[in-house]
Amino acid sequence: MFTSRKPLPPEVVVQTAVGDVIDGSGQKGARYRALTELSRPKPYTFHVALAVYLPALLYVDVRTQTLTQQNVLGALTFAFLFLALRFSAPSERRQVWVLVLIATAVELFSSGVWGVYAYRFGNVPLYVPPGHGLIYLFALRSVRTPLMAEHAKTIRGVAIMLATLWTTGGFTVGPFLFGRLDASAVLLWPVFTLFIWKSSSAGVYASAFFVTSMLELVGTAFGNWSWAAVMPVLHLTAGNPPSVIAGGYCVLDFAASRAVRLFSMTGWRSASNQTKSHRQTHRGQLLAPGSGEV
Repeated sequence: MFTSRKPLPPEVVVQTAVGDVIDGSGQKGARYRALTELSRPKPYTFHVALAVYLPALLYVDVRTQTLTQQNVLGALTFAFLFLALRFSAPSERRQVWVLVLIATAVELFSSGVWGVYAYRFGNVPLYVPPGHGLIYLFALRSVRTPLMAEHAKTIRGVAIMLATLWTTGGFTVGPFLFGRLDASAVLLWPVFTLFIWKSSSAGVYASAFFVTSMLELVGTAFGNWSWAAVMPVLHLTAGNPPSVIAGGYCVLDFAASRAVRLFSMTGWRSASNQTKSHRQTHRGQLLAPGSGEV
């Protein structure tokens, strides 16, 4: 038999199973709006913070004298990434951490084995893996900003135009201004344009172009790392940094998204099969002779 419940007093606030904060009148009140505002960062907050943090990090890094000092910067960068991911959905967190793992492996190979670039101390600094995660998070969140929502096509066009100008400059004025002929764009420019024009995540790749270009220009100018004048094995001359190096970052972003998608599919199938097996086992126990169940 059902009994009626008295409505809660208006000053009583409860939280529903889905996280909505509702007052005694059954309405989402001022406290709900306040909590929502506090728990949701403003558009561009993370982007501005990262645009300030990365150059500051690289500036401090070139003034470190020991690996211990550099590792402190790495710990701070990991802390920044953990804090930033608190505002992300679980799926986005997984995607970022998968990219960190992939990027770390690529860094160890490219710097330590291939030798296409080198860091100051001859190592891969501790701040590099979380730095890749922050850059990827920057690109992922950029597509949800009002600027990208309203001007996505224009932003992609600007990215392509700047990449093309950079590539042309590497072949023409680069040798006279910097003493390097940048032929690496033969590989990187087609990769970047392919992702921009053919991918459904073109906004992510366009955003990655801007932030990685800034990072590479600042890092090589400060002397945090330097690129080989000639790429080993490929025997291609390269700038410092190479033109449209964002094409390489696009490959990392693509690999991370595909790895997460593959893992989600196989994980879902495994969980589904386990659930189905559990149901069949439970049903067999119910129907077994002498179980006492009908």
